[in-house]
Amino acid sequence: MKRILVTGSNGFIGSHLVAALLANGKEVIGLDLQADISLLSNSKISNNSNFMYQNVDIKSDWERLAQVISKVDAVVHLAAIVGVEHYIREPAAVFETNVIGSWNIIKACTEFGKRIVFGSTSEVFGKNPNIPWNEFSDRVLGPTSVDRWGYSTSKAAIEHLLFGLGSQLDFRIVRFFNAYGPGQSPKFLVSANIYNALRNGYLEVYDSGKQTRCLTYIDDVVNGLLLAIFNDVPGNDFNLGNDEEVTVTEIVKLISDLTKVNDIRHIDTGEKFGATYEDLERRVPSTVKAQSLLGWSAKIPHHDGIARTIQWSHQNTWWWL
Repeated sequence: MKRILVTGSNGFIGSHLVAALLANGKEVIGLDLQADISLLSNSKISNNSNFMYQNVDIKSDWERLAQVISKVDAVVHLAAIVGVEHYIREPAAVFETNVIGSWNIIKACTEFGKRIVFGSTSEVFGKNPNIPWNEFSDRVLGPTSVDRWGYSTSKAAIEHLLFGLGSQLDFRIVRFFNAYGPGQSPKFLVSANIYNALRNGYLEVYDSGKQTRCLTYIDDVVNGLLLAIFNDVPGNDFNLGNDEEVTVTEIVKLISDLTKVNDIRHIDTGEKFGATYEDLERRVPSTVKAQSLLGWSAKIPHHDGIARTIQWSHQNTWWWL
C-alpha cells in the first residue's frame, strides 16, 4: 500500500491522517470540496512533494472521482457533513454527502478493487442504554421526526451497504467516539469551549452537564486508522474510543482551569435547537475487538489531550482570532 486517497482531507481527522501517512513515507491524494485548506497549509502538508490535492464533489462528479480512485491502492473515506446544526438545518445535505457521496466512492472502490476504510460514528448506536457498546450492540434510536438521528442513520446506511457488499469489497469500518484535538472546528464540546474561552472569554455547559463523554485524542484516532488501513482485517468494524468516561461539567471545568476563564454559562438545548434535537446521556465504547485484531487502545487521557490542545491553540492563533 503505497498511494492512499483521503477524502475529507481538509477536515480535522483527515488533515491529521494525511500528515501521519506522509510521515510514514506514503504518497497521499487529498480529496475535498470545501475551500478552506488552512489545516493543510498550516501543517505544511500542502507543500509536501508526496501530497496531491484534488477538489472533487463526491456527490456528483463521478467521472473525476472514479479516475482518482483508479490510481490509488486504498481509500480512507472521511468526507461527511457533521455537526448538530447541519443535522437540524440541512438534512438534505447530510443525505446527499453522507449517503449518495459515500455510495459513489464505494461503487468506484468495488469497480477497481480498492480497499476502503470508512469513517463512521459512535452515534450509530443511538441511545442504547446497555453500556459499554461493542460492535454487536443494538441500535436504539428516537423517532424519525427527531432530526438528531438523521446523521446516525446516514452513517449506519453505509455500514449496512459495506457489510452487504463484503464478498465483493475489501472494507474496514472505524467508529469514532468523541474525537478531539488541535485544529478541530470550534463547534464540538472541547473545541467550542477552548475557542470561546480564548476568543470570547466564556465557556458553555449544555443542559445539566451530567452527560458523559469518552474523549478520544486525535493521535489515538490516527493510530487506529493507520492500523485499520494496513493490517489484514477485511470485513471488520472497530470502535475507536477512549473508555475513560467523564462528565461534560468536568470537561468544561478542566478547560476553565487551564485557560483561567471562569465565566461558565448554562445552555438549554431545547431553547437553542428546538424540539427536534435530542442529546445522548452516555457514549462508552468497548474496544476489545480493536485491541484483539488491531492491537489498538487509546493511550492519552482527557486531561493530557485537552492540555495539548490548549497549548496548540495558543501557538496557532489563526485558529481562534
